Amino acid sequence: MLKDTFGSFDSAIEKAIQLVTVAPADKSEMWNFTTAAYNVILPVAMTLAVLYFFVDFLNKSVMLEYMRWENVVKALFKLVVCKAILSNVQELTTGIFKIVSSLTTSLGNTAIVTNQIDYSAIKDSLGNPGFMECMALFVKILPITFLMWLVVKIIILIVYGRMIQIYIYTMFAPIPLANLAGEGFNGTAKNFIRDYAGVCLQGTVIIAAMGLYGAVVKDCLGAGNVTNIDGLGELFLISLVLIFILAKSGDWAKKIIGGH
Repeated sequence: MLKDTFGSFDSAIEKAIQLVTVAPADKSEMWNFTTAAYNVILPVAMTLAVLYFFVDFLNKSVMLEYMRWENVVKALFKLVVCKAILSNVQELTTGIFKIVSSLTTSLGNTAIVTNQIDYSAIKDSLGNPGFMECMALFVKILPITFLMWLVVKIIILIVYGRMIQIYIYTMFAPIPLANLAGEGFNGTAKNFIRDYAGVCLQGTVIIAAMGLYGAVVKDCLGAGNVTNIDGLGELFLISLVLIFILAKSGDWAKKIIGGH
């Protein structure tokens, strides 16, 4: 029963790594819709960029900051750079995603999975229990089995939610990045880039948490705690902690990046 319980967790790790590292463009239907929406939003973002530029230009003109021609050239150059960035937003977001995905893949390869646990040794330590002993062990393990089922569902739910969030961010990316055209507005663009990197890094945080959980499970089961209520209680508590970490993974990823 233990092997079946934690075997589903191993499958969840493999599926999570696959989902958090798959490039947005690899999901053709979703990417086609994202690109179509992006092409609709891009002209609006270009208009906003020009608007932000003129607002910034007027403010600095009033303050007499554009008395020198070098400042005018600098402002126009900033507008040109902003237009180039807006025209290549998808390449920018995809590049950030690929960098984080490579980190996630490397981390996933080092994760401890529960199929590394010596279940035969655990079985030998139990001896030949009778019917009542088997039922008692079943009752002890049942809460962990339920929690593990819940953990697997939460993992898949969060990973799919993150995937949708990445497509939404890519779709609307031109609007916050249009703020780069105005010096007084570019904080919004910087915050967006940090937030997008945080969403990408959320997958890495999830894989890291699952790897640590696998290590704890291996320690608990390897210590012969299967029949020990304290050992099983520790597994139950660490499973609850994993659920909490999964729920907070997005916030933690943004804090690591430096967002709010």
